[in-house]
Amino acid sequence: ENSGKKPALDLDYIEKIAPSQYIAGVLDISRKSLDDITALSGALSARLSEKYLIKEDQQILSGLGTGSQLEGILQVATAYNGSYTAAVDKIIDAAYGQIPEDTFEFYQGNTAIFNVRDAVAIGLNKASGSGEYDLPNGSVVYQDGRLRVGGLNIATTTQLGANNFLVFDRTATLLVNR
Repeated sequence: ENSGKKPALDLDYIEKIAPSQYIAGVLDISRKSLDDITALSGALSARLSEKYLIKEDQQILSGLGTGSQLEGILQVATAYNGSYTAAVDKIIDAAYGQIPEDTFEFYQGNTAIFNVRDAVAIGLNKASGSGEYDLPNGSVVYQDGRLRVGGLNIATTTQLGANNFLVFDRTATLLVNR
């Protein structure tokens, strides 16, 4: 019998292993470019790092957890179960209502991932009629060129479908790169 008390928190860790896999690529570079490799190396380094991070982000978000793939966030995410219908309301409720409720107040949302166009739509939401920006009660702000919703850090991606969002506590995630 629980008599209304919160259950004790069980911190058993479950090991998840994803076999390591190198993400590699091949470049076709002309002989003329190789003659100026010193100038080219900085540009190549930046561009290859960017391409690598895109592939890594795809695994973190969408990995299926099979073979050498990571188990991505989309594979373990729980659907929003609240009663709000407006996007901003659902995001805030997921972060500060659903996550603490589902984890017995152990976690609270601090990060959200949006489709890039959804982030723009939320930030540029205008009131009908007056056309003024209708950012609800200061809970949606642009600060230093970054969108924040309900105090959450926002990341954007083209890999997430429109009208979808992910909210999570990033302290509940761990990715080890070796």
